[in-house]
Amino acid sequence: MAAAFLAGILIANLWGKELLTTYGIFNTYFLNQYAYAKINYDKLLYQILWLRGKEIAAALILERFFRAKTVLLLLECLLAAAFGILMVVAIANFGAGGVFLVLSGVLPQWLFYLAGGAMFFSIRIKEEPYLRSNSPGIFAGYALCLLFFILGILSEVYVSPVLWQQILKKF
Repeated sequence: MAAAFLAGILIANLWGKELLTTYGIFNTYFLNQYAYAKINYDKLLYQILWLRGKEIAAALILERFFRAKTVLLLLECLLAAAFGILMVVAIANFGAGGVFLVLSGVLPQWLFYLAGGAMFFSIRIKEEPYLRSNSPGIFAGYALCLLFFILGILSEVYVSPVLWQQILKKF
C-alpha cells in the first residue's frame, strides 16, 4: 500500500505543476466558487448514491470473480495511489495547508466508508473457506457494513459540504 501511495505521488509529479494547479478541484477558482455556492442537497444525494453505488457494485462484482484478499489489495492500492495524487495536487496549489484541505474534504465520510469496507472484506475473507456461509452472525455483519455505507453517504451529502465551505471561507 505504501508503494501505491508513493506511485501516486510519482505520477502526480510527472504530470507537471501547470497541470496540477490549473485543472481539478484544487484550483483556486473552483474553491472560491465552492465556498459560496448554494448546495442542492437532493441533487447531491442522487449524485453520491450513483457514484458510490457504482463503486460498491464494481467491488462486489470483482469479489465474485477473484478472492476477497486480492480485491481488497487492489482497492487499497487504488485508494492509496489516488490519495498520493490528491496530496501532491493539494500541496502544489496550497503548500502545507493543502494537506488540511484534503483531510477536511474526505472526512468524516471516509471514516464510515473505510470501516464498512474493512468489515465487509474481513467477513468475506473469513467465510471464503466455507463457501459463503449463511449464519445469522454473517447477516448482522453485512447489515452493519450497509449501515456504515449509508452513514458515509449521508455524511458526504449533508455534513462534509457544510464543513468544507466553512473551512474554505477561512482558508
